[in-house]
Amino acid sequence: MMLTARRAVGILAVAIAGCGSGEAAVRGTATVGGRPVTAGTARFEPADGGMTATAVIVDGAFWVPGGLLPGRYSVRVDPPAVKADPDPKAPRPAAPFVAWRQDVAIPPGGSDLRLEKPSGR
Repeated sequence: MMLTARRAVGILAVAIAGCGSGEAAVRGTATVGGRPVTAGTARFEPADGGMTATAVIVDGAFWVPGGLLPGRYSVRVDPPAVKADPDPKAPRPAAPFVAWRQDVAIPPGGSDLRLEKPSGR
């Protein structure tokens, strides 16, 4: 079953490591060569070594509802894990991609981000 960006908000899995509450919510899009990443993860790693968060990317959209402190982050975008014997009915990304990193700044109150990789592989 394919998920739309709207439906993804309802089932978005966000794993937050660390303790305390954050001040910033982040949402955005992830693209490779101008095309939406259909499935993957975006891991937010703070430059100061603090709390990290991982958001699931579905149909090019992701959301971290809170827990990130304002500041500089290195975001690693990864494709979905592939099983040794993948289910032929499982949805596949429209264009496979190699993981990449992108540095971003998150202001107080959060931000809309565009995570972009210029080419497909």
